[in-house]
Amino acid sequence: MKILNNFAIFLITSFFVISIAQSKDKTEWYKTFENESATFFIDTHMLIYENGYHMFWLIENFKKPFLKRYKSILRYTFFDCKRKTYKFFNSFAYASQMASGKDFIKLPHNNSWSDSSNKESIFKTLDLICNDSYIKTKTRGLNP
Repeated sequence: MKILNNFAIFLITSFFVISIAQSKDKTEWYKTFENESATFFIDTHMLIYENGYHMFWLIENFKKPFLKRYKSILRYTFFDCKRKTYKFFNSFAYASQMASGKDFIKLPHNNSWSDSSNKESIFKTLDLICNDSYIKTKTRGLNP
């Protein structure tokens, strides 16, 4: 069990190092879902498949700010397509749309896996990540 935890920490650390090394102009935001309160985008440039998990950045742009200030949330997300579950590892709230600018805060997060069927936006995003042919062509590490 400890080996799996160490491996997960290694994967997360590796992803963040890769993310920081990539320039922002290479980001490719792809709209996955929209409802009355928000629009959701994934970064297809940093979409990675490793050991059964899809890992990527997810932005939620709010139509009305939450906490009277923040207009978007950027989350590092893991999806497990077989179990249809997801987990957020890091979340940041931004005062600007598309997680831009320097005005942001780090949000607390829950380390447990959640069922995607409970949240329509996550369920639709998971369905795209796991099944859409365009998304699959953008995914690094995915075995054809």
